[in-house]
Amino acid sequence: MTLTILQHLQVLNPAYSTDPDVNLVIEAAQERVNVKWYGLKSNQAVALMTAHIMATRPTGLRQYGEGGAITSKREGDLSVGFATPTVSSGDADLSQSVYGLRLISLRRGCGPFMGVAAGPAVLPPIIGGFNE
Repeated sequence: MTLTILQHLQVLNPAYSTDPDVNLVIEAAQERVNVKWYGLKSNQAVALMTAHIMATRPTGLRQYGEGGAITSKREGDLSVGFATPTVSSGDADLSQSVYGLRLISLRRGCGPFMGVAAGPAVLPPIIGGFNE
């Protein structure tokens, strides 16, 4: 069973799925997602893009840590730094929310597969060549 975009959004953040602008944001997200690339995971990709747009818009329903990656935390004299994910410059916008980072990860696992087929190569017979 494939989940709908709204069902994926409900799992990601229930507050986003009940936002009065959710259908408008889904339409905007669909314009930014190449559904052919994601194939069966296209609803998930659109939901992640929708959540990313909602998390990064100025009036978004942000929760702690959604607006961007948390790189460090300080409490008293103790300071802890966290590694930040490496993203290409074309994905800089997506790195601004946890949903965008998930979309980057999903993108890496989708798309056309290129590999090498196992087995011996079969060459056509040489006609008019050295074998005559």
